[in-house]
Amino acid sequence: MVDSPASNHSAACSRTRSRRSCSAGVYPPLCPYRILRSYRTERYPSRPEDSTHSTCCTPSVVARSVVGPSVVVAEDSACGTTRTGCWTTIAGYGDLSAVCPGNAPGRRRDAAVTSVQIPKAAAAVRKRRVIKIVRIVLAVLIGIPAAVVAGLLLWDGGIDTGPRRELLPSVQIDLRIAQTRRGPIEYDLYGTKGPVLLSVHAGLGGADQGRLFAAWLQRDGFRILSPSRPGYLGTPLESGRTNEEQADLLAALLDELGIDRVGVLAVSAGSPVGYTFAARHPDRIWGMVSIGGVSKQQPPGKPSSSLRRTFLNTVVQKLTRLTAMLSFETVVSATLDETSTFNQEQRSGRLSYIMNTPRVRTLFEAMFETTFPYEERWPGTDNDAAQARRGGLPLEQITAPMLVVHGRQDGDVSFDHGEYAAERIPGARHYWMADEDHLGFWLSPRADQLHALVRTFLRQHAPRE
Repeated sequence: MVDSPASNHSAACSRTRSRRSCSAGVYPPLCPYRILRSYRTERYPSRPEDSTHSTCCTPSVVARSVVGPSVVVAEDSACGTTRTGCWTTIAGYGDLSAVCPGNAPGRRRDAAVTSVQIPKAAAAVRKRRVIKIVRIVLAVLIGIPAAVVAGLLLWDGGIDTGPRRELLPSVQIDLRIAQTRRGPIEYDLYGTKGPVLLSVHAGLGGADQGRLFAAWLQRDGFRILSPSRPGYLGTPLESGRTNEEQADLLAALLDELGIDRVGVLAVSAGSPVGYTFAARHPDRIWGMVSIGGVSKQQPPGKPSSSLRRTFLNTVVQKLTRLTAMLSFETVVSATLDETSTFNQEQRSGRLSYIMNTPRVRTLFEAMFETTFPYEERWPGTDNDAAQARRGGLPLEQITAPMLVVHGRQDGDVSFDHGEYAAERIPGARHYWMADEDHLGFWLSPRADQLHALVRTFLRQHAPRE
């Protein structure tokens, strides 16, 4: 028999199963159980007392190699236990036949653990560890964004959507619902005397936005009627999807409120409804101003899935609001990217003006607020896009006095929309705002001059009361 470290270890091991009884002092590296255990084997005790491995001898321990066939661990003959299998050789430890000279009757001799199997087992162990680390990293990468999204969903965003609220220190709204012959419609009516100005809001808007866009006129003797078009805030989309249906809904609102004629101030995506109202109800309008208005067919954009819309409605809006709370300049800058075709110098100048002029910054913040929450404004915005793809506005049929105002550097509704309307509406006047974007009428350093021009037009055509 070959005198090996393993056989010396076997001879030194007593029956007491005590770690201290392993007098050879070679227990840790040479115990057959520990050898195999170090390569991530699994232990299956066959008796209750086998659950404790405190000695170099392990009764009836069955271990399975990570790779290859199962290997039945040999018991140390010095411990007086029944042998269930045997290693014949193992790399680095020599012949282990002294530990397990034979097999018990009726037991099969399993394959030997060779010098090839051990490296394979180690490689498999490393692979498992790498996979575990990857899983942990993925869990972190997925879990943190998921937690952020969940938090945003639970956060109300600090949005005040009450029917009575303040938009600016001097501008309040009191939203009501009128039940008309064409369906319910939400509105705000400011003032008790003077000619009525119907303010038709833009996309992602509502009655609050319409009220804000016309706020500069509230001290000029006008009553300001600001409805929410179908699909916005408290007006259901079923009250009118097409431009024609929405125009008729506005006429029905006037009937409900006992208003005979109105002037119209229409902005951006609200202009098609304003144009259609002027053409279909010429006896109800005394003049119209379109600012940055859509006037012709818009090419279709990329289709938006319901999942994307839901995500926009819930998560993106709150991320935007959170960004505004942390860095409002970032929101202003991003808005200018969308609403203008400014060069870098123009953009920087306008950004600086908005951020450093308290009155203008406050107005921008109020405009920003009137686009939230998305879920109450998205159906109407989506419908506006569908109507813009139809085109075919009755511009040539308009007979009311018309003023078309448009920025030459409008990045939202391109300047050619203004030109198109001015060319086709009989007798239309126009004013092209040089070096101005989609919101320049309100946010430009020249805003007061622009307001004065439009104010003069409205006063010229408003009925005397």
